[in-house]
Amino acid sequence: MLCSTKLLDARKQYTAFRRQDVNTFKGTLRSRGTGVCNRWYFTFDGAECAKPATIEGVVYVRSTQLDPHRHRHIEGYCNLVPKGHVRVGFWIGKCPSGHRLGSGRTGWGSMSRIVIEEVPPPQE
Repeated sequence: MLCSTKLLDARKQYTAFRRQDVNTFKGTLRSRGTGVCNRWYFTFDGAECAKPATIEGVVYVRSTQLDPHRHRHIEGYCNLVPKGHVRVGFWIGKCPSGHRLGSGRTGWGSMSRIVIEEVPPPQE
């Protein structure tokens, strides 16, 4: 499943899909400020993935002289997502480092995409 959007101020974005039995994001992300950090992360039915790990990307900005509008790619796997309809969220939040939250933006002058793909479980 592919969700496309041209958002300029998306602190949160949702898409829904039907899980039958991975997530990636490609788009422009920006964090602005001095000594700030923004964390973009996925949720599944309102909860972050815990196994094997969260699906996230972090952008730290040291100086206001920088205004990094960059194409970024975030991907990961999430186990234990229930079968059926799942609401996938894409959020901006604080970094675990404790830095202040910057002025974060998702999408700028280009299309942003969330790709959701169901894959078979890993072999034991």
